[in-house]
Amino acid sequence: MRCDERNFRVYINEVNITHLDTDLYEKLECKVYQVDNRTYMDSIHIFKRTVDDITVHAALDFWKLNRKQKMKLYDVEFDGCYILENANKNRLFNMYVKNLKKHANLKFKCPFRPVSIFII
Repeated sequence: MRCDERNFRVYINEVNITHLDTDLYEKLECKVYQVDNRTYMDSIHIFKRTVDDITVHAALDFWKLNRKQKMKLYDVEFDGCYILENANKNRLFNMYVKNLKKHANLKFKCPFRPVSIFII
């Protein structure tokens, strides 16, 4: 079923990096910004050593306007390398991985080499 009129707006105003392995990262920066009713995120990743495996914790919560109660859409932990290689098997993360691969300045797959600058 196709909806020709969208009656909602998704607005991402914050990305939290809560646990950063300082033995792994030389530098990590993330910036979220809005342009023409769209949300964009730029991030820079510089690693100190080769990264062969990645465990990712991703969560997405929604709040309705004028409401304080949030609704959790997902809160998952997964093997990041597996998702990058097999995103087509997961409809939700396939959308994210396609965008990562489209807009990243380097090949976005494991292993990640040290001192490579990944700009997304």
